[in-house]
Amino acid sequence: MIYLLDSNILITAYQNYYSFDICPGFWRLLIEQYEKEKIYSIDKVQFELSSQTDELADWVQEELPGAFFLDSGEDATISKFGEYMIWAQQKDQFLDAAKEEFATVADAWLIAHAHAIGATVVTLEVFNPDIKKKIPIPNVCREFGVEAIDTFEMMRRLGMTLV
Repeated sequence: MIYLLDSNILITAYQNYYSFDICPGFWRLLIEQYEKEKIYSIDKVQFELSSQTDELADWVQEELPGAFFLDSGEDATISKFGEYMIWAQQKDQFLDAAKEEFATVADAWLIAHAHAIGATVVTLEVFNPDIKKKIPIPNVCREFGVEAIDTFEMMRRLGMTLV
């Protein structure tokens, strides 16, 4: 199984429980799992992460191999992205601002690429059937049959342990 990481996986780990100074092993494990061809993300997530000016952006530029971020411009991904945009626009549940944000951030591209290659999305967002202000990744995943899990479930499945 291949796991595609949402930007919030890295951002939250960096800002909270797995900061570089407290838990460097987490970051080494991510690279090890990439080398085993288990963990990736996409170019749109790389753009989101690299647009910051912090230690995480530096780590993305200096430590992660460029091939960690897969090209989301494949035909199958673009086709799925289009499906998600139509679905989102047709959902009266979501506010226009949520639809606009969904069309411009990496989320739909991440799900579309996971769908196209049969991967699992890893995100800290949670399913919420009543939300209006945002279109959560797990909502879209559930609608289109793409698996979405969190960091800890991914780590369990991959046998990643921090010692």
